[in-house]
Amino acid sequence: LSLPGNLWLFCWLAGSASPESGEGAGVRSRWKLPLSAAALTAAALAALSAGGLWAADRSKALGLSALGEGRFEEAREFAAQALRRRPGDSEAPLILAHASLARAAAGEDPVQGLVRAASGFEAALAANPYRPRAWRELAAVYRRLGDEPRSRAALARGARVCPSLRDPS
Repeated sequence: LSLPGNLWLFCWLAGSASPESGEGAGVRSRWKLPLSAAALTAAALAALSAGGLWAADRSKALGLSALGEGRFEEAREFAAQALRRRPGDSEAPLILAHASLARAAAGEDPVQGLVRAASGFEAALAANPYRPRAWRELAAVYRRLGDEPRSRAALARGARVCPSLRDPS
């Protein structure tokens, strides 16, 4: 069942179980309007908050779709929209990083693209460090930039939080 259907069913059952009375909800007349306004305001704020989160998720999904279809600049725009709506998100910086990697692979200012990709991976991993693949990709980007010490350091940082990155020996 959908959530609104469950809520309606609960309200109907709760209301039908209470005895009939002339008092209604027992709220005095002078408080009915302010309490109704407060309830509607709270509901509107909750709906706007949820709508913003859903819009961020939609932007990320559109960004991933654009990235898969080779529209890298469009993917960057969608990921930037998602970051504006949800600044602490860990997935939108990954989309930005992958779009930068793809542009670098296509030959569009490869060094700057790799630097942007590293920045995107760092931001994503700061928000959610439990992504072994992102740690490996960050290390690979640093390696491609010729910075082997930072590549090893990235893998070592990742190994602290991701057991799969630990050296078995």
